[in-house]
Amino acid sequence: MKKGLIHLLLVSLLAAPAFAAQVYFPIPAFFKLHVVADKMEFNSVTMSISGFNTSKSAAEIYAFYHKEWHGEINSSAYGDWTIYSHIKDGILYTVQFKQQQLATLGFIALSNLPGVQSSKLADLGEGFPMPQNTLVANDIKANDAGRMSRVLLLTNKHSVNSNFKYYQRTLTMQGWIIQHQQPSANNKAGLVLAKNNTSLNIVIVNDGNLSNIQVVSIEN
Repeated sequence: MKKGLIHLLLVSLLAAPAFAAQVYFPIPAFFKLHVVADKMEFNSVTMSISGFNTSKSAAEIYAFYHKEWHGEINSSAYGDWTIYSHIKDGILYTVQFKQQQLATLGFIALSNLPGVQSSKLADLGEGFPMPQNTLVANDIKANDAGRMSRVLLLTNKHSVNSNFKYYQRTLTMQGWIIQHQQPSANNKAGLVLAKNNTSLNIVIVNDGNLSNIQVVSIEN
């Protein structure tokens, strides 16, 4: 397949002035794209998002976007996730992925930066319990043909064990049933819970002086 630019039609964002014109996101030929959801909200902003998988390394993905974005690329990490981003004409281009044994999985996203209001950012993580002084890195909500899902990426300075006990106690008090639990061991802990028709998966990992918490909620 020859490398090219895939045209992303931002149906859900046409109301925003910055997206009134066509926008192009550079996609390497080694990305296999798929639709993530019918509607996606990323940190309180409705976005155009597609998932991808590839056999290429982080270095090869970085090299592609470093060239396409003429060196204007920001690189960051959150737990297992690597994030590359680029800003042009008020639009934020994001490539976020994590490497697994057999493949690299991730998504590409576009958002209108002027549309990110501080009042909306203050609501990130709303409705989900968090220990004191926890920061919300990502709050991704999706509606896939009526099936709701949510992915939260949180960080704080509490220990893995302290976070584990907090969620074990707090969520069971809220009526969640623990289906599986992995107490703190090797700087990692996890919980799988269920309530009504919703499943909840929580993974807590130590990252130096911080604990990173990934929460995945899916309607069954």
